[in-house]
Amino acid sequence: MARDGKLPRQFSMEYSMCANGLDLQDRSLGTCVLRGSQQEFHVKYRLPNSGWRNEVKAMQRLKHPHIIALEEVFEKPEQITLVMERTHGGDLYSLLARTSNYSERAAAEMLYNLLQAVEYMHHQRIIHCDLKLENVLLEHELPKTVFELQQRPDLMAAVKVANFSSALVVDDADKFTFCAGTPYYMAPDILRCGYFQSGPPWGR
Repeated sequence: MARDGKLPRQFSMEYSMCANGLDLQDRSLGTCVLRGSQQEFHVKYRLPNSGWRNEVKAMQRLKHPHIIALEEVFEKPEQITLVMERTHGGDLYSLLARTSNYSERAAAEMLYNLLQAVEYMHHQRIIHCDLKLENVLLEHELPKTVFELQQRPDLMAAVKVANFSSALVVDDADKFTFCAGTPYYMAPDILRCGYFQSGPPWGR
């Protein structure tokens, strides 16, 4: 029981799970609905000893149109539940695997929005540490055919950075020795487990 005498809020009392979900590497995002409404959200489960507090701390600092928003956190002894903004278009890796032909305009707008998100994260003293195609989600549901998709560059550009499970909340130090992320996407200085704030932004 909470200190105010009220029972603590529980995820199962506030939300109902949907059958569909989004596989984000080994950290699957389920889909839930707020009870009494039609509003959908992503839901992600973390183990209590998985470093989830750092992920939550990072996401709570970030309010940006191209970064997935954290809505609520439910804490139980055996499981932590994160409720997040819902996206509908899968991830960027799946999109690029689906079509190899897209306009320069679409690529430029997508990259611009991603760089805006990264710049904002760094201003908020957050380093993502695992920025890659699989961790960039598409906000809107995409057309069924490649031709229709190519006619809507705005849909391809509506991206949101997700998965802050490896993120660092930066202190005043200039150098960090924490090594996290996916090796294939890491900058060389990060792969050596020693990097500076002034280093290159890829993989961060």
